[in-house]
Amino acid sequence: MKPTLVIMMAAALLAGNILAQTTEPADLLQRVGTLNKQTLPSPREVADTLVAAKAATPTPWNEGDNLTYEQKFQNELIAGTTELMARKVSFATAFDYAKARAAWHLAYIWADRMGDRDEALTCVGKWVQAAPTVPVRNAELLHLRAKYGQDVRTDVEVLFRDHRDLTHYTAWRLAAAWQRSAEKAGALNAESFNVLLASAVDSVVAADKPQTRVSAVLMRSTTGQNVNSEIMTLLAGTQGTLPLPQASALFDAFSLTTATNEETLAFYDALLRSVEANAKSAPFLRKILDQKLKLQ
Repeated sequence: MKPTLVIMMAAALLAGNILAQTTEPADLLQRVGTLNKQTLPSPREVADTLVAAKAATPTPWNEGDNLTYEQKFQNELIAGTTELMARKVSFATAFDYAKARAAWHLAYIWADRMGDRDEALTCVGKWVQAAPTVPVRNAELLHLRAKYGQDVRTDVEVLFRDHRDLTHYTAWRLAAAWQRSAEKAGALNAESFNVLLASAVDSVVAADKPQTRVSAVLMRSTTGQNVNSEIMTLLAGTQGTLPLPQASALFDAFSLTTATNEETLAFYDALLRSVEANAKSAPFLRKILDQKLKLQ
């Protein structure tokens, strides 16, 4: 047998083995996840994996809370496949695949990324219709409508009034939608925005958690409000428990230009006491300590 023919047969066998292994459900999901993480995966491997993934996901997205293991697995594979298409092929391909499987919460994201507002609103609307009382779905719809220039302030206020069990993400998605609408209408002012944020905090489950209060302070700072005193009050109640991302955000939100040296030193001291000390936060703590020493 000629060497060239042997090489071709070996390559074909190898490709066939890869695809055969990939068609096993667990292997297929793992392969999709691995390819999503790779910067430059093999185009052939991506193509073969997508062929197998599409064949393994012929049914629509499974809605509901009481799903079987198989249904949850199917949903996970649909989500991973959509991401792989968006990352390695195109947004349009990911949108078409998600839409064909009625994965509306995935489809609207890629329609939005493509700039197709009508499709994005249609898809997120269908996602809401499947569970119209779920706040996070309504929050996504209102956020998208606000992004496209619609005034959703009244709808947001109704949701805050009617719910006292929102997740942190849902509350701040709604607050962002309200803020965007108010800005477009030229009606954003500190008083009305503070009232809205107070409602948001009251609506969140476990509103006493630092994350919720930090978010309210940061949202106020985006409107140009001086939140120095609020930051100091917040830090006073978070001794050694404030996660690094929130501490870093508060550091950026503190207005050094309007603070005296004494106030700035007090702020640095409060941060040093409040931040959760670990390997990840060590560089940040050193930075704050250096800043403090420069003022002393």
